[in-house]
Amino acid sequence: MTSTKINQEASKDKKPRRPLISGLIISAFTFLSRIFGLFRDIALAATFGGSGALDAFLIAFRIPNFFRRIFAEGAFVQALLPMIVEFQSKGDKQALKDFLSHTLGFMILLLGIFCALGIIFSDYLTLVFAAGFANDLAKFNLTSSMLQITFSYLLLITLTAYFMALQNSVNKFALPAATPIILNISLLYAILIVSPNWQTPIMAAAWGVLFAGCIQMAIQIPAVYKCGLLILPKFKWTLHHSVKRLLKVMAPILLSGSIVQINLIIDLLLASFLVVGSIAWLSFSERLIQLPLGVFGIALTTVMMPKLSRLHHTANTRATNHFIDWAMRVALLIALPAAIGLIIMAKPLLASIYLYGSFTENDIINSASALRAYAIGLPGFILIKVLSSVFFAKQDTKTPLKATLAGVIVGIVGSLSLIWFLQHVGLALATSISASFNALILGVVLYRNKSIRFNLAAMKFLSKLVIALVVLVIFLIYLAPHIQIGGDDWLAMQANMRLINLLIIIPSAVIIYVLSLLISGLRWKHINIK
Repeated sequence: MTSTKINQEASKDKKPRRPLISGLIISAFTFLSRIFGLFRDIALAATFGGSGALDAFLIAFRIPNFFRRIFAEGAFVQALLPMIVEFQSKGDKQALKDFLSHTLGFMILLLGIFCALGIIFSDYLTLVFAAGFANDLAKFNLTSSMLQITFSYLLLITLTAYFMALQNSVNKFALPAATPIILNISLLYAILIVSPNWQTPIMAAAWGVLFAGCIQMAIQIPAVYKCGLLILPKFKWTLHHSVKRLLKVMAPILLSGSIVQINLIIDLLLASFLVVGSIAWLSFSERLIQLPLGVFGIALTTVMMPKLSRLHHTANTRATNHFIDWAMRVALLIALPAAIGLIIMAKPLLASIYLYGSFTENDIINSASALRAYAIGLPGFILIKVLSSVFFAKQDTKTPLKATLAGVIVGIVGSLSLIWFLQHVGLALATSISASFNALILGVVLYRNKSIRFNLAAMKFLSKLVIALVVLVIFLIYLAPHIQIGGDDWLAMQANMRLINLLIIIPSAVIIYVLSLLISGLRWKHINIK
């Protein structure tokens, strides 16, 4: 691909775009992906219930995702994207080509070796992430066998993330946002169509993960070629100076992501010693948290990173702070009502989604308790992504690292303390406390740097938001039970009645919340900035 085309694509996308519109496009595809993800989890729950086999698959699936969150979604993309934008802003075409080719080659070599080691030493990885399985040899061996299949997903999804970052750098968001749908469709096919014919049915899900990774990566290549950013890798053991710089920027983010994932390891390790089904209860409740987090939180930060990186290079402090204010307002408008809805509607939501086949009422009750605990931290989860993006866009990776370290220490202490009294719910609650503390630290730092302004306009916005939230709580607690059909016991309802009631209550809650905001004076123009 020619240097001219690279420059043309980068230049074309310097036109002003409304970030809210881009965010809505990403949110739409992400929402579709999360819906398919729910269907996937419904299939898993109905087919395998709260069984040891499902716990084994969830561990084998989580381990490569553990490293993916460090490499693909964490340090790699957050360091890579601002550097790409920097090269594009300077118009340095050859430097961009050299950077991309050496980065891709180094990444393939490093992760190829890492994946090979993970496959060879799958038993040891299983022991690290799920030591409690050692007491059940069949479950342990099943987890290790599936991990040998799923671990290569790490290389595939990291390559996918690299190609997605290239597209995002020129404001192409649709395909990257739609890509996760493939994983969920692949798993649905494996669970519903393939697994009944296998001697060990759950193994089909592991192969479904690997197949999805191949397709997710392959479909990015034509799109990246069209953007003029498909550069062949250069394989050299001596690091190019631009790769050294990337690694220097990555190091604090990598450490930060590793610290967060250590917290996850401890939670999984502790959960593996709890009663059978604990890992499934945590996983399925976390899935509902990932719906608003993915649809809105990740979409918002995906739009923020290129925009903030470009604003940083213009040194326009006023425009940068105005954009940060916008991102904070949108985040709060979404995160707070979503958290309230998940807390109040935990049991109805989980019963409507998962109460089929082998998944029992006891599973729903235990999952609902975990969901409420996770939902407390939802605003923190979203704000961490939003606020961290401000630092990453300036290539300041040390501040988020310090905040993460403080939050994880709080989380680990909370997990070790709360598990004795609250079992699996204590692990979820500790995660929420950790996220909230992390977000608070980032917010305080930005406020002291005058990047976040708590002025009269902010006070007016918060007052309107609080009024709308109070109205939402009143509706969900006191009015919603009177408009639902078939009684108030969601576990005793027929499946179709549960779905009908959700289709009545959730849209009604959204309409009431939006109307409350409009009546209080909030308008579309207030959040649809350029």
